[in-house]
Amino acid sequence: SSGINAEYGEFYKEEKHQFKLTYEQKNQLAAYYRQSTLGPYHPDKLNPGFLDFVGNDRKKAWEALGEISANGAKAGFCNLLETTCPELVPWIRHKKRERENKIQEEKRQVEEKKKKEEAEQLEASKLINIVKQAEALIIKEAVGNGNADEDDYEEEGMPVLATVLSFPMVKKKKK
Repeated sequence: SSGINAEYGEFYKEEKHQFKLTYEQKNQLAAYYRQSTLGPYHPDKLNPGFLDFVGNDRKKAWEALGEISANGAKAGFCNLLETTCPELVPWIRHKKRERENKIQEEKRQVEEKKKKEEAEQLEASKLINIVKQAEALIIKEAVGNGNADEDDYEEEGMPVLATVLSFPMVKKKKK
């Protein structure tokens, strides 16, 4: 809601020369707003002082709305704005498109990142499988040549392949 109000404030700053409301229109907008947020007029909701001329005029405009629904008041508010400032409608549509485009771009970026992470995980999984297959082949070859038993390899926290390729074979100490 605060983002929307900021955007309309932005419109007002940019286009205030086109946005001229009469005193009566301002009172009517205030009445529609109160009707949509607070419901029909009741003295407990707003009772301006005797010398509060603006408050009394707004109260009269609110009272004149009678029992129209909140949605009816919102529609009246929008209709009054559209008739008094027709430039607001295309501006709102433009801002809505900008917001939708931004959301779509953010979604696209999230999907792209997700696909990239999935591809990286798949690649890592393939590499792990290749390493495991290579380890199995090296052990099988060493055992098949009679150079060692499978039990002779000690991992010491490292993959067998790393142990075999990086260091001389580490044999378990026989007790």
